[in-house]
Amino acid sequence: MKSIHLRKLLAVMEVKSKTLLDMTYIIMPLFSIGFALLMRFMSSVYMESGKMSPSTLANCVIMNICMCSIFCVAGSLAEEKEKHTLRVLMTSSVNGMEFYFGSVLPVLMESIVVNTLLPFITGLSMTVIQWGCYLLLTTLSSLIGTIVGMLIGIYSKDQMNASIITTPFMLVLLLLPMLNGIHPILDTISSLTFTGVIMDFANQVSINAHPFQINSIIILIVEIIIATVLFLVLYKKNGFEAND
Repeated sequence: MKSIHLRKLLAVMEVKSKTLLDMTYIIMPLFSIGFALLMRFMSSVYMESGKMSPSTLANCVIMNICMCSIFCVAGSLAEEKEKHTLRVLMTSSVNGMEFYFGSVLPVLMESIVVNTLLPFITGLSMTVIQWGCYLLLTTLSSLIGTIVGMLIGIYSKDQMNASIITTPFMLVLLLLPMLNGIHPILDTISSLTFTGVIMDFANQVSINAHPFQINSIIILIVEIIIATVLFLVLYKKNGFEAND
């Protein structure tokens, strides 16, 4: 395993952070925030309690992960391939791990900030334990989403190709939790995705059950490991790995 140089890592993070400030990507977190504000307004007008359900918060989080972690990362990485920026990084001896962490951290931090704001925007109150579980699950899920976005980006030929792949993939992730209860196979598939894990957390909160599910944590961690290894393999296979 190659060592990680802080200077190169920070250089990649700087490039990725500037990309996130591009108008194409900077508006993506606003979709989930806007959706949360809209749902809170509608619940205050049309619902007697005036309170939003935990499942609505879960949908906002899932939307944020899909738009920020998957769509933005896939599109920006495909753009870098299209403009041959990755080749420049390769000539600068940036190895796979440096590129991986440099790409993941800026998006992950952005997702964590938005995910932390969403409960306050929706007005949903949670206990300390529920907050802890919420932050842990959403952070792990955001990390998975970011790596998935990187996999799509490294596989895609250009931005158009990345968009064609990303759109149906995100729709499946958004719809799977809504199909729970229709068929046992769909329930099993949903439980193995981060969207299903987040929705299951919301269901536990709604009935005041203990939200911590060790199985869900294990599933997310295993998915992170598999996705990370797969990305590093593809990064090297596509000829972007530095040869120190």
